[in-house]
Amino acid sequence: MKKAILFLGILCGIVSMANAQEVMLSVYGNPNLRAHQKRIPLKSSTALPLPFLDDFSYNSWYPDSSKWMDDYAFVNRTFGPLPTTLGMVTLDAIDDTGAVYSWATPTPFQADYLTSRPLRLDSILTGTPDVMQLSDSLYFSFYYQPQGFGNAPDEEDSLILEFFQPDSNEWYKVWGAAGISYANFYTLYHRTFRQIMIPITNAMYLKDGFQFRFRNYASIANSNLPSWQSNMDQWNIDYVYLDYNRYKNDTAYADVAFVNAAPTLLKTYMEMPARQYVASELKDTLKNVITNLNNTTNNINYRYTVQEVGGAFTTTHLGGDFDIQPFNTNGYHTWPFHIAPAVDFTLPAMSGDSVAFNVTHLIGVNGWSDDNLTNNSMRFVQKFYNYYAYDDGTAEAGYGLAGTGARLAYQFSVNHPDTLGAVNMYFNQTYTPPTSRYFYLMVWESLSPEKVLYKSKRLRPYNGDSINAYHTYFITDSIINLTGTFYVGWMQITDEVLNIGYDVNTDASSHVFYNTEGTWENTVYDGSPMIRPVMGTAGQNKRMDWMYYESDFDFKVYPNPSGSSISLMLPAKYLNLNPEETMTVEIYNYLGKKIRELPYSAAFDVSDLEQGYYLVRLNSYSTSESLTKSFIISR
Repeated sequence: MKKAILFLGILCGIVSMANAQEVMLSVYGNPNLRAHQKRIPLKSSTALPLPFLDDFSYNSWYPDSSKWMDDYAFVNRTFGPLPTTLGMVTLDAIDDTGAVYSWATPTPFQADYLTSRPLRLDSILTGTPDVMQLSDSLYFSFYYQPQGFGNAPDEEDSLILEFFQPDSNEWYKVWGAAGISYANFYTLYHRTFRQIMIPITNAMYLKDGFQFRFRNYASIANSNLPSWQSNMDQWNIDYVYLDYNRYKNDTAYADVAFVNAAPTLLKTYMEMPARQYVASELKDTLKNVITNLNNTTNNINYRYTVQEVGGAFTTTHLGGDFDIQPFNTNGYHTWPFHIAPAVDFTLPAMSGDSVAFNVTHLIGVNGWSDDNLTNNSMRFVQKFYNYYAYDDGTAEAGYGLAGTGARLAYQFSVNHPDTLGAVNMYFNQTYTPPTSRYFYLMVWESLSPEKVLYKSKRLRPYNGDSINAYHTYFITDSIINLTGTFYVGWMQITDEVLNIGYDVNTDASSHVFYNTEGTWENTVYDGSPMIRPVMGTAGQNKRMDWMYYESDFDFKVYPNPSGSSISLMLPAKYLNLNPEETMTVEIYNYLGKKIRELPYSAAFDVSDLEQGYYLVRLNSYSTSESLTKSFIISR
C-alpha cells in the first residue's frame, strides 16, 4: 500500500518527511534565465501607438523588448495547461537571473514585474489622426491563471495590475487577485484562463507616456527543510490587449491559433538515439490543439512539413480545408477531427549520432482576415542524438524520494544491442548547495528479480548554469552491454531529497518505479524525471576521468546550444591572469576524443562541427587547474 504523497510547495512545514515515500517539489530557479545575458534597453524613448497586443507566442524566454521594459517574467509554452493561444508569460518568485529573490521571505514580498513600454494614449494615430477621448472607449484586457503546473499562490499572495500616470509620475492599482489553487480557480470559473476586461474611464490616463504593469507578491517556505525552499506562487498571463473602439463584451478576436507546443514525431520518446531508431517508433498521427477566438465559424487549412537539417529529405502533409467553430461555444479543437494529419512517411536512413529534422506546423485562413498571425505556426526539432529522452527539457517541478537507501529506476529499451557510457541528469537548484546529498548511479537489467548491472562510486547532484542544464555522469569504470529493457536511476546514501527536474508536460509515469521499503512500486505522479541515458559510448570513457565532474561555477559557455560559434565567460579570478597567455582550450567529442586544441579566446568558431554533444576544457598554467563544461551543437 502506498503512503501519503507530499506536494512540498503546498504542504511545507506541515507534514514530516518520515511520512512520505515519493515527494514532488517546486522548482527553485530557472537555468534558462540564469544563462540569459542582460539585454541592453532600447535607446528610443518614442511611445508606442495603439493597439498593444502580445500573446507571448514567440520563441523567446523573455518578453518582447519592443513592447516590454523588463525581463523578470518568463515567456514559455509549458508552465500552465491550455493557454488562450500558443505561449504565456509567468510571474513567480525568481528574478531575471533565474534565482529566488535575495529578499524572499515566508511572508509575502514584492517579486516580479512585467512593465509595458510607454504608450500614446493622448492621440489616435491610425486612420484619421485625432485627440483621444474617453468616448473613444478604451479597454484593457488580459487572461490570467494561478499556479498552472507550478505552485499555488497562497491567499496572502497576489497578482496586481497598475496603470502609470505620466503627469504625476505615479502608479495606481486598477485590479488585483488573491492567491488561489488552479483546481479551485477552475471550479470557480470553469476556465483554464480567465479573461479580465478593464475600461479606461479616467481622463488622467489619456497621456503620451501611459504605461501598465503586472506585479506579484510571493512567499517561500520556511527553512525547516532546505530543499523545500524553492520557486513558488506562479501566475500565468496571456493575450494582453489594449485598444480603443472596444466595449464591455468585446471578448472575441479574429484569431485562429495553435494552443500547445508542437508534438514529437515519436510514439514513446521525445528524443532517441539515431542508432536505435526503427520505423515502428513513428507515431501514426500528430495531435495538435487549436482554438478559434472569433465569435463566428471560420474556414481554415492545415499542413505540416518535415525537413532534415542539413540533409535532402523533405515531406509535406496537406490536411485540407474545413470549418472551425468558435471557442466560446465549442471549446478547444484537437487534431485529428475532420481530416487526420497522418504520419504518412518514413524517415531516411540515419548515419552518425547527430541527425535532426525540423517539423513545422502551419494554419492558413480561407476568405477572412486573421488579425494575429504569430500563433499560426510552430516548430519542433526532432532530434536523434546519442541519448534517450522522455522529457522535453523544461522542469516545471522537482521529484525526490525520502529515506536512506531509497531507489528510483527509470525504464528504457534498446531496439538493437548497445552500450551505456553515461547518464545525463538535471537537478533543480536549491537554496543550500547539495553538498550533503549523495547517491549511487544505478543501472538494472530487471527489477523482478532485481538484477543490478552497475553501481557507481559516491556522487552528488550537480547543477548546470546554462540552457543545457543537464550534468553528464560518465561511466568510467565499467562497460555496460544492453539488450532489450534496462533501467537507470539512483540509490540514495543520505535521507535528503535529491530534487531531480520533473517535466509535467510529457508523461512517462508508466516507466518510473521507486523502492523505499523493499518493494518496487510505480510512481503516482504523471510526468517525466529529467534523466537521459547516453548510448554507444562505453569503453571510450576510461581516458575521461578528468571529465567526470563538470566545474559548476568556474566559467560559462554561451549560447548553448550553439549553431556556429560559442563564447566563454570567465570569472575575474581568471580574467586577471591574462588568459590569452596562460590558458589553452581543448574540445572533445562525446566519445572523449580530442578534436581541437588552441590558445584561449573569448569566442571561437564551431561551424565546422557536426551536431551533437561536446566538452570544452580550459587549462590554466597559472593555477594548474582544468575547467570543463559541456555544450551542444544544434542547427
